[in-house]
Amino acid sequence: MTVKRRTRQFDRGVNRHLFSRYRRHIRFGASAVYLSFGVFDYLYSPQSFALWFSLRVVWVAIVFLIFFLVSRFRALRKQMLVISCATLVLACWPIVYMIYQSGGHSSQYNTGLILCGVTGIQVFRLRQLSALVTLAVSFLPAVAVMFSNVDPKDLPIAFIQSGFLIGMIILSYVYGASEEQVDMTWQRFKRETNETLDRMHKTEILKSHFPKVIRDTFEKNPAMIMQRKIHPNAVVGFADIVASSKIANEVPLNVDWALKERFLEAATKRAIASEMVVLTHLGDGFLFLANYNESSQWYYNLIAFYEGIVSDFRQISMELFHNVEDFQTGVKFGVSSGPVMVGFLGSNQAYFTAIGPDVNLAARLCAVAEPNQIVVSSRVWHSICPLLLGWTFTQKTYEGMKGFNYKISATHISPRATIASGSKGMICQQCGSPMSLIKTNEGFLDYQCADGHRTPQIPQAS
Repeated sequence: MTVKRRTRQFDRGVNRHLFSRYRRHIRFGASAVYLSFGVFDYLYSPQSFALWFSLRVVWVAIVFLIFFLVSRFRALRKQMLVISCATLVLACWPIVYMIYQSGGHSSQYNTGLILCGVTGIQVFRLRQLSALVTLAVSFLPAVAVMFSNVDPKDLPIAFIQSGFLIGMIILSYVYGASEEQVDMTWQRFKRETNETLDRMHKTEILKSHFPKVIRDTFEKNPAMIMQRKIHPNAVVGFADIVASSKIANEVPLNVDWALKERFLEAATKRAIASEMVVLTHLGDGFLFLANYNESSQWYYNLIAFYEGIVSDFRQISMELFHNVEDFQTGVKFGVSSGPVMVGFLGSNQAYFTAIGPDVNLAARLCAVAEPNQIVVSSRVWHSICPLLLGWTFTQKTYEGMKGFNYKISATHISPRATIASGSKGMICQQCGSPMSLIKTNEGFLDYQCADGHRTPQIPQAS
């Protein structure tokens, strides 16, 4: 946050405080007390009571008139500091006149002047310089009155009375500095606390959407998180549970809830581990971006992510259902590539998503996928087909796909890990140990166990 912006925020806070004090404390508190002191006017100088009380009434009327104008005109509200200082000066000057009429240095109203000035400073909580100027303009005329027409023998009394007034001016300046420093320290603490909470909020959002390699970059340089940006060659995909509606209709609510909850948790962890960015969460799936950081390894991450999710979902289903085959369920994918706009949707940055024709296409491709199958558009297939040595695939053309008035070429891919039965994925046929997806020296994607055994080649289908 820039210094200028902090100053503007601080000034707005001061104006709001002054306006609040003027609206309540000055109009209905200080005004009533100010008028009630008319009782002392009468006891002290009955012959001057009518004039002095009239001055008090005029001040109260001015206070209400000023508030009426301030509440109607925004430009005046920006000048609340000047208005507050002027109101305090106007409250002190009638007392100065009373001091003049009641004997100057011998008047009993010197204490009343100090009380009026200091009370106003505390009510408005005027800052150091404002308090100094206000009390100086309020008290110095009284000092001049005390030395006007004073007898030489009364000079010590005049010096003492004026010394009290000048001392209050000095003290308000000295201690005003300490109070102002406390206010500034509190404002800084409040600002830093809000910034920390905002940073923690964004960090939690980042943890829910971004892999660590991208999240670390954003946290070191928060300015990189733009409200939105156009990704010219985005690889976007939908992951969805097959037959989710049938499952929801036939299993207890708590089982359906557990299935979707565990699936989304597992899928999110897999996506983040595969350096993908999770976008919109759905009830039984989610939208993801495979190359947010434009990584050249996105195709490897995509296949590894998909096969990991297939394995995870099968394991979750076997734990929740007595007979998984009754539902013919699984996970299906639709992936497309093209320009999309991606970013946080909403002022509180709580909804991270992407929009564009290829996002819609990925959803349509996901809809035509079979259980445990990934369907990719022609652009995606063109990028990954040289790497899928031994994978089973089928190419199809779709007409009349919802939202598209042209033919869509797509490729249905069945990764080899889904061929193996059970939930452990691909098993080495030579040693029986689990196999992992790797990128070979030749640039292909293949499976290899811990002993270095590779999978046998499976003929491709067209």
